[in-house]
Order: sequence, then structure tokens, then C-alpha cells
Amino acid sequence: MDPTAWFLLAVTLLLFLLGVVLTVLPVFPGPILVFAGVALFHFTVPDASPGIAFLWVTLGLTLLTLVLDFVLSIMGARRYGATWKGATGALIGGIVGIFIPPPLVWIFIGPVIGAILGELLGGRQLRAAGKAGWGTFLGAMIAMVIKLAVCFFVILGFGYLWFRQISEG
Repeated sequence: MDPTAWFLLAVTLLLFLLGVVLTVLPVFPGPILVFAGVALFHFTVPDASPGIAFLWVTLGLTLLTLVLDFVLSIMGARRYGATWKGATGALIGGIVGIFIPPPLVWIFIGPVIGAILGELLGGRQLRAAGKAGWGTFLGAMIAMVIKLAVCFFVILGFGYLWFRQISEG
């Protein structure tokens, strides 16, 4: 590979790293950055890329994570009795949690507190509001684990296929 291809590989790896890190933040779509890395490398260095089939599989998995993220968070919240006010509070709490130090703690606690506050402001009792907050947390955690698994699957698949591609060529 020429120096430009190595540079593009480094950018791809940086996108992979950012994608994994941002997957932990509930309001950032980290898998999209991982897909962007695969797409960037595929379209700029086609001779060394893992191929079009891998690009399509990665796109499908990325879209699936977006749908699952939304569906699992709602399912978790609804399973434990959250209303739209609790869901709105969870979203606001997640966004606010990013800016409260230490952010890795508050991005998990913020949505729970937001869901509870949303439910309380909606007139629900503390027990029901706490249950809705717990459901929001569970749904978000399950979605995050799935998104991380997809990110690692794509990154490992890219590495394997890329290495195989350059060793054959």
C-alpha cells in the first residue's frame, strides 16, 4: 500500500476508535462512525478494502443498531411503565448528563433521573416513577451492549478481511 492508503487506514482506525468510545454515550450513534470508517476505506482504497459485501453487511448492521437502540430503550421504559413524559425526561437527562463531571457516570445516571423526574412532573407516584427510570436504564444498557458488540464485530471483521486482502495482493 502506498503512503496515502496507510494514512486513510489510520483515519479509518481513528473512526473505529471514536465509534466505540461514542457508543458508550447514549445520545451519540457510535456505530455510524464505525460504518463511516469502513465506507471511507472502501471508496478511497478499493484495492485493499474488505470488499463490497462487507460494506453492505456493515451498513445493514449499522441500521439495525439504530433501530434496536430506539426500540429497546422504549421497550425497557414501557415494560416498566414509563409514559412519554418519562421518556422525554430520560432523553433530556441523558443530554444533560454528558456535561456533568464525571460524564461517564452521569450519562448513565442522567437518563434515569430524567425519567423519574419526567414521571413525577407528570403526576405519577415515586414508586411508579422509579420503576420507569429502572426500565429506561435497562433498555439503554441492553441497546448499548448490542451496539458495542456490533462495533467490535465490524472492526474485527474489517481487520481480518483487510489483512487477508493485503496478504493475497
